[in-house]
Amino acid sequence: MKRTNVFYEIKSLEKSIIRTFLTKQDVDIPENIFPSPTQFQIIECILESPSQEINQKDLEKRLNLSRATISGVLQTMEKSNLIMRVTN
Repeated sequence: MKRTNVFYEIKSLEKSIIRTFLTKQDVDIPENIFPSPTQFQIIECILESPSQEINQKDLEKRLNLSRATISGVLQTMEKSNLIMRVTN
């Protein structure tokens, strides 16, 4: 019997659900900037507190991700014009 990594399967399922949900909606997102699940979580954090500034440290704590991971995701989002970063 072949063993699979449960976490990999969960992550794959999460991506599939998000993509399926978005394709059922009339959301026009170009393929080259399709947000990843982590990017969706960051966007959700931003949308939940529109009048409040959100810094990288807040995202690290809230999403339980390392500083390097959050930094990389934010850089990718900025390059794709999903977010605009400003210095504090």
